[in-house]
Amino acid sequence: MSRSSLADQLYQLLPAVYRERDRPGGASRGGAPGGGEPPEAGAAPGEVGDLEALLQVYGRFLDRWRNTLDQRYYDNFPDRDPRRDDQGRERNCQSWLLPYFARLMDVDLVSPDSEGQREEVTHAVAWRQRKGTRVATEAIAEAVGRMETAVQEGWQRVARTPRIGDPLLPEAHYGVADPIPDDASPAERARHPGLPAVTPDLRYASRSLRTRPGDPAARRTLYAGEPQHWVQANPGGVPCFPGSHQDVSRRTPDLRTPDAGRGHFHPRRALLYLAPPDGLCHPDPQGMRWEAVWERVGTQAHYRDDEIEYHRRTIHWRGEEWTCLDLRARTERPLKLLGREGLGPQVDGDRVLFRLQHLWLPHRLALERGSLALHGCALRHLAVTTAGHGGPAVAARGCLFNTLLAAGAEAELEYCTVLDRLVATRLWMSDSISVPVPRGVESGGDLPAAGCIRYSRLPFVPEAEWRHQGEPSALRLARSTHRQAVFLEDRFGEPGAGVLHWHCPEAITRGAEDGGEMGAYHDARHQLRWQAVRDKLANYLPLGIEAVLIPDPRLQCPPPYRR
Repeated sequence: MSRSSLADQLYQLLPAVYRERDRPGGASRGGAPGGGEPPEAGAAPGEVGDLEALLQVYGRFLDRWRNTLDQRYYDNFPDRDPRRDDQGRERNCQSWLLPYFARLMDVDLVSPDSEGQREEVTHAVAWRQRKGTRVATEAIAEAVGRMETAVQEGWQRVARTPRIGDPLLPEAHYGVADPIPDDASPAERARHPGLPAVTPDLRYASRSLRTRPGDPAARRTLYAGEPQHWVQANPGGVPCFPGSHQDVSRRTPDLRTPDAGRGHFHPRRALLYLAPPDGLCHPDPQGMRWEAVWERVGTQAHYRDDEIEYHRRTIHWRGEEWTCLDLRARTERPLKLLGREGLGPQVDGDRVLFRLQHLWLPHRLALERGSLALHGCALRHLAVTTAGHGGPAVAARGCLFNTLLAAGAEAELEYCTVLDRLVATRLWMSDSISVPVPRGVESGGDLPAAGCIRYSRLPFVPEAEWRHQGEPSALRLARSTHRQAVFLEDRFGEPGAGVLHWHCPEAITRGAEDGGEMGAYHDARHQLRWQAVRDKLANYLPLGIEAVLIPDPRLQCPPPYRR
């Protein structure tokens, strides 16, 4: 049991005679007065006197009392404080108190996680003061959606007829470094950024350029997590990246219902360009080879550094005793392990459990012995050549697979996405997405021999084909859907692979057992956050204005500097 610092203080406040007699071997323990030895010399580790043990009880009570008083003080502050106290606790209220603060401030909480709810309560007054403005719209989308956002007002993207005599603001107001001379030609004067030009000027390119923070027209955006100040160069020119936040060209009003690629240009629209999530396949991951992992680990039972953490121990898994090799990444993004690897020769015995967490495996991984437990991993090719030992050979949660081959073995998938191939003799799948038809053998059209698929997405299979090796398959299907899944990126290894698009059918985005999204990113709650942005903006946008969410990969690439 840990010692109490307050108990040590109380013990030092006692007269020396009592501390001397309380030592091991002192008068209180049958020895001569003053004959005791200090605990460091004569006592076993952790051994203390009776009086000191009593004060430890009081000290632990005082520690808890102090922690309770400190937490009660912190519970008065709902806003996030990055600092921590001497006990490592956050200096803000507990998450269960946020609904009470929201009720006090008349805030309708829509965020699916406590971080977003804390932002809603913290900025409630500021958002109300700026209600209906572009600044408030952008702040709400970033706080609730937890992603970088660039907002454009729809009426500024609609073609309109210029009127003679309208006053124009100076070019510097629009971020133009060099003003247009008064004696310039009409073609040059037509470049004024304040003119409602519709036909693009083919002589110039329109795009975002980085500028100094003091520029009056500068806007601040996080590109790949780094804050940058930028301006729109040549707004009347040809867009370098059509359809992105760097495209400010004017269009004919689009009266269609807005979706991913239409209905954006309308006076009653607010265009929200969102940086799409990278998912498990980040464009700039930290990398390491499998050989380097085993070289660092060596024969140690426990190893830890800034990149990986490894443990080899005996655990109880599914009611039995297993030798577990636990390898997890400690990096912020999934660690990319390069090279082909086989799991099995690293340890003797059949009852071996390999547990991998927070890893990206771009090459083939083979399971040759034991069982494999995965959590938060992305695997291009997993081949299982063992039948397991009294349970599933593969048990995965929150993982992205391109190919999973477990012919002759049992696979258990929860909150997983399979993009290309799925083979398992016995398949248990829940809250997952399978783009291909699950098969029981690597060649042929047989389904898995047994198992259950629930609250998942898989292609439609006619009843006549629901067979395995000529016999009716015992695979059961419950509360699942055959709707087509729409991803931001369906190629494994690309940023956003397996992430559901916000225009994906609701049967998939709300089809999990708990009402969340199916697939590998269920715990990330992308769909719930995007829906929360729509719900929140419905109360903060002007009457009749509709928010349109548009994925924009350009928000992940910083623009170049302006010359």
